[in-house]
Amino acid sequence: LARNWIAAEPEVMVDVSADILEAFMDEMVKQGGKQLDRNKVFHTARLTQASFPFSTASMLTWAYRLKPKNSDFWKNIKDRWDPEVLNNFSIRFPTSNWRNMLFLWKSEELGLYKNFLKWVDENPSLPKKKTLPPLDFNAF
Repeated sequence: LARNWIAAEPEVMVDVSADILEAFMDEMVKQGGKQLDRNKVFHTARLTQASFPFSTASMLTWAYRLKPKNSDFWKNIKDRWDPEVLNNFSIRFPTSNWRNMLFLWKSEELGLYKNFLKWVDENPSLPKKKTLPPLDFNAF
């Protein structure tokens, strides 16, 4: 439910996201399940959605395997409607999903990052952030 949202136009998903979650909760009751707590459902959905950029970014490796990142192909692409993207599903799906994810991540209405920070505050048992020394690239 919460992870399939990147395949649709993000503007639409921002508009219908709450309605989809409400419909899910209503259907749970109609099918004999218990009434779910709205705040918990929304909080859980937003946390799941906030974790999704990592998966979405991994899809870009597929596009870069087909068209290397430093190739002239990408320099000539003007937008997602470019026929070279639009007519090639193997390029279109990872780039469109990434674009959609970025749009949704930045949505003030969804507030994914704020929701994540709330979760961190509510879970004081989480390990505290440790400062790591700068990475020594000469070691590689």
